[in-house]
Amino acid sequence: MDPEVPTLASAPTTETAEAVAVAPAGVLRIKAQYRVPIAPSQDGKRSRDDANDGNDDGDDQANADDDDAEAAKDNKRQRTDTGNNSNNKRKGGRGQNKAKDRQQAAKSQADSSAIKLCNNIVQGSPCERPNCRFSHDMAAFLAAKGPDLGPACPQYDLYGACKFGLKCRYAGAHTDADGKQTTKDVVLPDDTYIKNVVGRDGISRVRKRDMDQGRSDEFIKWWEEIGSKENEVKHLADAAERRKKKTVGAADAPVDGADGEGETDAKAEAGVTAEDKTETKTVIETEDKTEAEAETLTHKDKLERIENAAGGTDIRLRPCEKKRIDFRNKTYLAPLTTVGNLPFRRICKGFGVDITCGEMALSAELLKGSSNEWALLRRHVSEDLFGVQLAGNHPVTFTRCVEAVSELPDIDFIDLNLGCPVDSITAKGCGSALMDRRNKLRGMVMGAVAVSPVPITVKMRMGISDKTVNAHKLVPMLRECGVGAIAVHGRTKNQRYTKSADWDYIVQCGRVNRELDALAAARGFGDGGGGGGGGGRTAFFGNGDIMSPQEYWEHMDAGVVAAEAAASADVDSDVGGKASSAAGPSGPSGSDGSVFDGLMIGRGALIKPWLFREIKTRQLYDISSRERLDILRDFAHHGLETWGSDTQGISTTRRFMCEWLSFLYRYVPVGLIEVLPQRINERPERFFGRDELETLMASSRVADWIKITEMVLGPAHESFVFMPKHKSNSYDGEAQG
Repeated sequence: MDPEVPTLASAPTTETAEAVAVAPAGVLRIKAQYRVPIAPSQDGKRSRDDANDGNDDGDDQANADDDDAEAAKDNKRQRTDTGNNSNNKRKGGRGQNKAKDRQQAAKSQADSSAIKLCNNIVQGSPCERPNCRFSHDMAAFLAAKGPDLGPACPQYDLYGACKFGLKCRYAGAHTDADGKQTTKDVVLPDDTYIKNVVGRDGISRVRKRDMDQGRSDEFIKWWEEIGSKENEVKHLADAAERRKKKTVGAADAPVDGADGEGETDAKAEAGVTAEDKTETKTVIETEDKTEAEAETLTHKDKLERIENAAGGTDIRLRPCEKKRIDFRNKTYLAPLTTVGNLPFRRICKGFGVDITCGEMALSAELLKGSSNEWALLRRHVSEDLFGVQLAGNHPVTFTRCVEAVSELPDIDFIDLNLGCPVDSITAKGCGSALMDRRNKLRGMVMGAVAVSPVPITVKMRMGISDKTVNAHKLVPMLRECGVGAIAVHGRTKNQRYTKSADWDYIVQCGRVNRELDALAAARGFGDGGGGGGGGGRTAFFGNGDIMSPQEYWEHMDAGVVAAEAAASADVDSDVGGKASSAAGPSGPSGSDGSVFDGLMIGRGALIKPWLFREIKTRQLYDISSRERLDILRDFAHHGLETWGSDTQGISTTRRFMCEWLSFLYRYVPVGLIEVLPQRINERPERFFGRDELETLMASSRVADWIKITEMVLGPAHESFVFMPKHKSNSYDGEAQG
């Protein structure tokens, strides 16, 4: 790369500052020489393609359905148009294409070859099955397949052999003159570079429940006993409350003492009243005492008390036994469904991201043995700090799933999804819907901590709605349950991506976590960099709308100010101010004295994956169109290694590249912007690039995205159809092929 490198100190000129002063909110101003003049239409309004179309909700529409990047699932999980929102006049519900349309488009991406060649013939061996239902006509198959796409096969170069044989679109690289498949001197197994591969035997074990679930069984028994105890206490308290109300009512009634009967009844009621009052007082005093003691109990003390209340069941909920991870000073690629696939994560690793996480997997589907779901847990060897993200809705199933997943050897942490706002997920009680189900959430987290040998982390939103913001209240509970890290996205479930992230609230949550860190340090828990729970440090990440190094470091600096304010506050009166002194001048804070250990980046990385390099160098890079095309070539190469080099693998790679291009096209080159940096919620004025390729890469049309894929993957099959998961990313809104 030889890009221009503006520094973070770049400032607008006087002329530019004046232009910004009159620019509408949410509009990214383009330099005059690259700006496309917009002629007003006959009714005086601008054309629809203009970014500044005078529509107040333009920014909201551009971002409303970016939820698919983080939480929408594969085609079978796509939400249908239920018509629940009668005020929403847009088709498909919040801009999403309907599930049936995407399913039809997906069918065209399967192997479109009309001739299904026998696998034995594919490998150059004779077929000995007398009733083989596949074709043995190699010549006809090769004619239908078409010419090779290149001289080098990614599978053959990587592993020393290609398992796709003649089906490979680069078959010439490993096929001799007689049609036999050749191999290199050393042939590596498939799991050499891609880890956590669960084969048929593993899937079969999951489906048959042929797994060691001893830890889960212990926890479930313990949890059910706890539930029984809680129900018993609640029943006694409710009964006492009912008797209390009855007693108050009887005391207010007139007493007839004329014949002596009223005096006798009054004495009897007085006796019952005294007994009821004593029982009620005992229950209330016990509850008050429990709440008062809870303020001073450590995490370990609470766990021991709960275990004793459950009859001494041996549930070793000791997070200190877990693997510890130092999350400090690390950048974090957010888990992104569909677009956050393994090839894309490899691209981000190439640009220096520290922490990566797999796509969201549903715990119920994993326990059913869905091979597609287990494939989401795969990890590339270049991902040196890798976690998997799970979504669930019940303590029992989630605990069993965590124990099953933790058997995979190459997982550093397991993340619980509390941030998915998509209706098809929250309707099942998963994702952000759990933020209003405190007891269920507590059981899920405690169960996961109990059975997992690796740290449990949580990613959540601010709450369900503006009226029920409660992430700051969940932080203490999650810490008590033993999580190793917490990430907060600065929007509510109902906001989805229609508003800017609330970083003031994110900092507030970070400060709550920081104060609890200081309190834990005062009570003798080690620092250790967080990541293990157990009452010590808990790492904290903020997330939302980061698209430039300026924004990243501005938020980190805001975290430093909040950490200093927290360190000077009286953390806990019970320890007599020892928390601050024990923790040092700044306490056990995150990176460089901030309440943040780092920041999590999602959509910003999809738009410009080199953002992680910009953050570490604190510089903006003007990436040319040719450099971006090279990045796409790398993605295609990674995709062929992951999904295969046959026709179906190429079609899959092309589809995921188009999904990425639905975000990548939003990038505006640094040299075209009047005032830096570009912000994620700003929509640029119409512009043309410095060359034809740069203009093409800025197109919002599906046909142009497919054209770009053809530059690196060869011509698309005539049956290939792509429909983006969110129409707002393609203004023409048409599926094309």
